[in-house]
Amino acid sequence: MKKGIKFYVFLLFFILSTFCVSVKTFADTQKQWITLPTSVNQDGTTVNTQIYGYYTNIDNFGQVFVVCDPNTGQETGYAYIPNVKIGDAQTQEIVGYNDSKVLDWDNPKQIYPVSISVIMPNVPASVGWDLDYYNKTGILQRKTASTVTFPGSSSFVYKMPGSDPNYWLIAAQVTNPNPFPITTHVSIELAGMYGENGVSFDGTVSLGSNETKYVLLNNKDIGMLGSIYKGSYYTLLDYNAYISSNNDLEYPGNDPNYSYINYFAPWNLTINGFGNSGNVVPQIPMRPTYYFDLSGIYSIPGFRRLLEPREGYAIYNIETNQWDFFDRSLNPMDSEAFSMLRPFFTQFGFNAPIIKSWRDAKDGIRLSSDNSIEADFDHLYPVPDPFINGTTVKTSMSVFDELAGWLGEKSGSYTHGYELSGPAVVSYTGGECNYTDVHVGKKDVDVPEGTYIAKESTDVNYYDNDWMKNLPVVEAEPIFIDQYKFIPVDGNNIGYLTKTTVPGYRLRVVIEDRPTINITTQPTEIDVTYYDSHGNQAITKWTPSTGWQLIQNNIPSDEDSIQCQISIRYKQVVTGNNPNDFAVKWTNSSNNPPTLHWLSGNDVRNTLCELGMTYYFTRINKYLNPISVAPSMHWASFEDFEEKLIDRWFSDPIEERQSVNYLENNLQNISNQIGNMDLYLSNIITLEANEIKNIASFDKTITLNMPEISLYKVRVEGRYDSYPAHLDDVITLVESTLNNDVIPKLSTTEEAAFVNGGKFYITPTFKAGSGGVISGAEKYFIGQHYQTYEDDGRLEKEFVGIRSTPIGFPDAGVTLCSYITRSTPTNGWIMTPSDEYFSRIMAIQNVIPFYISAPAGQQYWITYNPSTDSISPKPYPVW
Repeated sequence: MKKGIKFYVFLLFFILSTFCVSVKTFADTQKQWITLPTSVNQDGTTVNTQIYGYYTNIDNFGQVFVVCDPNTGQETGYAYIPNVKIGDAQTQEIVGYNDSKVLDWDNPKQIYPVSISVIMPNVPASVGWDLDYYNKTGILQRKTASTVTFPGSSSFVYKMPGSDPNYWLIAAQVTNPNPFPITTHVSIELAGMYGENGVSFDGTVSLGSNETKYVLLNNKDIGMLGSIYKGSYYTLLDYNAYISSNNDLEYPGNDPNYSYINYFAPWNLTINGFGNSGNVVPQIPMRPTYYFDLSGIYSIPGFRRLLEPREGYAIYNIETNQWDFFDRSLNPMDSEAFSMLRPFFTQFGFNAPIIKSWRDAKDGIRLSSDNSIEADFDHLYPVPDPFINGTTVKTSMSVFDELAGWLGEKSGSYTHGYELSGPAVVSYTGGECNYTDVHVGKKDVDVPEGTYIAKESTDVNYYDNDWMKNLPVVEAEPIFIDQYKFIPVDGNNIGYLTKTTVPGYRLRVVIEDRPTINITTQPTEIDVTYYDSHGNQAITKWTPSTGWQLIQNNIPSDEDSIQCQISIRYKQVVTGNNPNDFAVKWTNSSNNPPTLHWLSGNDVRNTLCELGMTYYFTRINKYLNPISVAPSMHWASFEDFEEKLIDRWFSDPIEERQSVNYLENNLQNISNQIGNMDLYLSNIITLEANEIKNIASFDKTITLNMPEISLYKVRVEGRYDSYPAHLDDVITLVESTLNNDVIPKLSTTEEAAFVNGGKFYITPTFKAGSGGVISGAEKYFIGQHYQTYEDDGRLEKEFVGIRSTPIGFPDAGVTLCSYITRSTPTNGWIMTPSDEYFSRIMAIQNVIPFYISAPAGQQYWITYNPSTDSISPKPYPVW
């Protein structure tokens, strides 16, 4: 080491006696406290002093600081002059040095076990945002964020979207966490519960400092990975890895002069009384040390000698190239112990045998040294250096070494995993795997996970918005997909992964709202003309603004027979509402414009028919129960009419048949006058995305010519008599019937029914690169199933079980699988346009046929069957 000496002159303040010079003072001079350097210590440090006084100018000196008494303010006769030498300081400057490298005995390096995880890098497990793409383009787009790993969540079976074998790339990521190179032996098995459907590897991997390499486990389609049972699916990972070689060039064990290599855990780290429990980090001992415990030492003649103490530590001293021995308290043993023990450890070198007699069948192991000395060792094993600061040595290892997994193992730092669960994976040709139990009502139903909608109180066989409002479609969202390839480096199975990012889509089933077609009806005018056989008339008129008005009446009050004509004019507008982001259309079953049916028109028809049949009731009233004559009685068909009004009360079959025929013929005549309640559209119904529009409008008229009315009422007084009625009674009857049962039905907005059903289409919005709705979909609707029965004339219902019904687009069963639902780990299914499943979904026919006998889950819109005068789906019965 070279050194240099330099001297520095300090120019500070020198004290001057003001008694020798003339100081010009001023009464108003500002006095103050200041700090001045006044001297220098021997080490060159400046000494500062706090002084009270004032600054002034003195001839031949310039500015000085005059010292004053701080108590009285009077001048003391001294002053300090600046820039005067007050001392010398000596400093030393290092201008160069020589260095050398020596072993740091007291700071052993820690050696961490390698970390192992197994991945399927081309099977995404989560989704995030591509912020780099956003920073470049301002467009926020999804990107795959993680991949399937083992161990990992085993709650979901992943499915390949295509046959690309690169999907089946399985690699073990082996990482060296140490800042020096190592060689590790790795054994990995990834398989099902009983070892089926798996892949494995067993071999060595060389790793540089902090390096990660990948071990190829598979790169071909194996159909299935792991075990798949209904409701239970997983893959088990077993692995173990130990460091077989520490390749640190600074480690003395790698020096040709040393053959010693071993790794240990510090003994002072004890958890729950058992040592490491996974938290202890092993050490590379820089000073070889053994713990020993022996029961006796023998010379060749068999003379037995015991050492006191007989247990302690053998520590190799590299500076003297000799073994030194210490008792349990780390005190040096006596010279006799040194002379007796050194031959053994000199013979062992740095690889003494490991002896743990509490685990061995025999009490000890007798060893011989080169100078014919034998010893019975009860214990002999390497330990951390007891002289390292912070290390507390235990004399009894108990089970500590077993839990630590490192002590006394010449294979080095060790890590392992046993039956660690991860997800199962199936080929794109495999079936559904992800099932779940859904509890509805009193029972459970087993369905693919995430593919269902459960509504306990809903039965799909009936008209119910709780299920009809759910229209499932497949939506494609653009996403960037990270894809990896394995590049071999060390042989065929060890290398690294390269990553490329490709465009793709995340497909998922989303629930859209059901588009609807409605009919709005508004009455405009009703005219009723009453006239007798002499041409006399009475006319009444109704409008929404005036109500009923009597226009004229010249019918004599005693007239007992009259005819009536009713003319009802009303306006109907067909409207469509599509709340979705895609266009839709409706056709009839032949893809032509559909015919709509006004459901409330059935009630209007029944009411008018009943009113028109008042005359005919009087013709047969002697056979009828009086309450059956009331105009409030309604029926839906001739059959119903017969059942309720005829069959119960006629005793003579001939009379019954004649009366029934008479009533049916006249009822049919009235019905024919009213006409049907259908709306014939000239165009196919089309609605653009999010469109509400008027589709068509109709001005309608119902004209009913009622035959001669016999002005009689039925009176109940023990027998069925008749008496004449006035015209006012007839007008009251007609107007009250129209007011109560017709005009309200003419003032409604209600969903249209399709005559004989039809077809519903969606128009996909999907565009390459931007995504959109790609097709229709299906889901399961799970609800309670009831059956109805009559009990004492009342309609009752009985719960008979749970019904799981596919709803949505038929022949779209591909979307029933759980992989394309929002319940997946990636909130959908990620694939590229070249995958087979993408092509399969693109081929789905985006149409829902609906008709009377169609499956319940397709009947989103009401079908009217004119031949049976019935609708489907029906409203719930009144229980």
